Amino acid sequence: MTNEEVRTGYQGSGPLNSEQRKQFIQTVHRRLKKRFGPVHCPLHYTKPHELCIAVILSAQCTDEMVNRTTPALFQALPELEDYARAPLSKIEKLIHSTGFYKNKSKNIKGFAQKLLSDHEGQIPRDLASLTALPGVGRKTAN
Repeated sequence: MTNEEVRTGYQGSGPLNSEQRKQFIQTVHRRLKKRFGPVHCPLHYTKPHELCIAVILSAQCTDEMVNRTTPALFQALPELEDYARAPLSKIEKLIHSTGFYKNKSKNIKGFAQKLLSDHEGQIPRDLASLTALPGVGRKTAN
């Protein structure tokens, strides 16, 4: 694939084969990274489950508000098991400032319970398994 084809879009005949597609994606990724720099997540977290919980909280909420809320949440409930066992009222109180706290607290508790029961507490890597978790849609899964 030539630079011109990458710049203007693939002009060849027929669909790309898997190697051409891989090369095209790598070229586009390299150019985006060069132009815009590395991508970083604005949400603060230290553990994989904390990132998922922070993204669940980010629905209809700013990242700034999530980052103001999560330190107390992560301190009060440091482990995934703590979310699974916590009364909904405790989670609700800790996340109230993010809005839609009743629904989000149910999703967070369900997320923790299902992650523990179905995935041994490990975040699955595939989209289908991720989106099967409560509160995890395409945005969270990505």
